[in-house]
Amino acid sequence: MKKCTTMATSVAYGDVAQKRFQQRVERARSHGVSWRRWMVLLWLTLGPGVLVMIGDNDAGGVITYAQTGAAYGWSLFIPLIVLLVPVSYLVQEMTVRLGAVTGRGHAELILNVRPAWALTGW
Repeated sequence: MKKCTTMATSVAYGDVAQKRFQQRVERARSHGVSWRRWMVLLWLTLGPGVLVMIGDNDAGGVITYAQTGAAYGWSLFIPLIVLLVPVSYLVQEMTVRLGAVTGRGHAELILNVRPAWALTGW
C-alpha cells in the first residue's frame, strides 16, 4: 500500500481509490451480477463494521447491559437504539475516513494531535 506523507497527496490518492471502487461497482452492475455475487459484495462491504460491533461486547459491557435490562426493561432499549445507532455510524464513518486520508489509525491520530491536558484521560 502506498503511504502518503502530505494531506494533499492523501486526498488525491483517496479520490483515485474511490473512483476505482465506483468503476468496479458500475462494471459489476453492467454485467448483470447474480444474487450470490451481490451477497458476497454486501458482506465484504459490511464485514468490518460487523466485526467492530461484535468486538465491542466485552465482559464489562455485557454486565452493564444485564443490569440496565433488569432495571429498565424494554422502556429504555428502543429509545437508546434509535438514538445511538446514528451516533455509532457517524463515529465509525469518520474514523474510517480519517484512516483512509491519513493512512494512520484513530488512536495514533489522537496521540499525535492532542492538547497537553488530554494526557490525563489517556
